[in-house]
Amino acid sequence: MQQLAATIREGWPDLKSQVSANLAPYWNFCEQLTLEEDLIFKNDKVIIPASLTKLMLTKVHQSHQGIEKTKRLARGIMFWPNMSAQITDMVSRCPICSANQHKNRKEPMVPHEFPLRPWQKVGSDLFEIGTEQYMVLVDYYSNFIEVNKLASTKSSAVITCCKQQFSQYGIPDELITDNGPQFTSAEFRQFTKDYGIKHTCVQRHHRCTPSPMAEQKKQFR
Repeated sequence: MQQLAATIREGWPDLKSQVSANLAPYWNFCEQLTLEEDLIFKNDKVIIPASLTKLMLTKVHQSHQGIEKTKRLARGIMFWPNMSAQITDMVSRCPICSANQHKNRKEPMVPHEFPLRPWQKVGSDLFEIGTEQYMVLVDYYSNFIEVNKLASTKSSAVITCCKQQFSQYGIPDELITDNGPQFTSAEFRQFTKDYGIKHTCVQRHHRCTPSPMAEQKKQFR
């Protein structure tokens, strides 16, 4: 990623043949790549380093939604070369997804309620790149995303970040997160209570039914 970041800063060569093999997969959309602090974006999607793609595959796959829904979820927030093919391979070999697909044909899931306006329903999750911690906030209505670096993963740091974003975009009616300790602490519960936010906490490793966060991440960001 350092080589890619340096090339974005300095400018791409005129010919694809002048690009190193590591950067060749990015050539066709090089004009869409931007560098913001320590993150590389393809338009509004975060570029995931090769060292973290397996972790990201695990995260988008944890609710076992099948191939197409998992792709939509991933495409809403991130990108790396050959991502779609890797998702197809992973999900097609997953016995839980196969079982869920059969079960869902007999008893379809009820669609999660879609928000009526921007910033009414927001999802949040944490991720790590290198040694840095980040929080992503996702507007389920507009697909708009905000990515912010965190001082730490403690509730206090997450709350500070939320307050900064809410002061800019407004206070959401509902906030959907996983059940990480920063979101289930008494401090965070008090924060959502004080702000009048409905906090929907989804089990991080739920295996049977799709979480609201997983269902709506495809609407990010």
